[in-house]
Amino acid sequence: MSYVPSLRGISGLVSAKADGSCGRSAQLENTHPYKNLIHINVVVAQSELSVWSSSPTYKLTSKEDLFNLDHKIGIVRGASRPKHFIDMYGLAATELTSLTVGLKMLHAGRLDLIIASTITIPTVLEDEPNLIKPHKVLTLEQADLYPYLTQEHRDLETSFTKKLHEFWPTHYIEFTNFQI
Repeated sequence: MSYVPSLRGISGLVSAKADGSCGRSAQLENTHPYKNLIHINVVVAQSELSVWSSSPTYKLTSKEDLFNLDHKIGIVRGASRPKHFIDMYGLAATELTSLTVGLKMLHAGRLDLIIASTITIPTVLEDEPNLIKPHKVLTLEQADLYPYLTQEHRDLETSFTKKLHEFWPTHYIEFTNFQI
């Protein structure tokens, strides 16, 4: 298992360079890349797509505030949910090469906000302990995350689903209440 940005991850699944994915949102399931994947109907985690700031006093009351005010927003290139959100609402955003770079730009004042998931922020902070922790300003959406397999592993679907149902009730990962 290894982490790759979500768009590269879906590309790896579709091309069968990867055997499966540990947790993907079913929100994009009707898009073309997902059509040839096997959805395992077991929620293995939850995550939030959130807006992050360097300031604990930065206030947004709703996502409409993103449209009405002039914000310098960053998203990580290859992250599907932030990209989908930006495109859906026609927002301008700087595409970042990594979340590490984005957090440095955020705290240097080159960005006002970053749109990222509650899963990626703590992962980066764990790997980069010298980074300053951002503050969650607003939750844009919540998503359940499901495993997916490539078609080549269709014969594993039933046994894999059964094992996950046995294992997951006691090992469920909840990222929605993560506090920084």
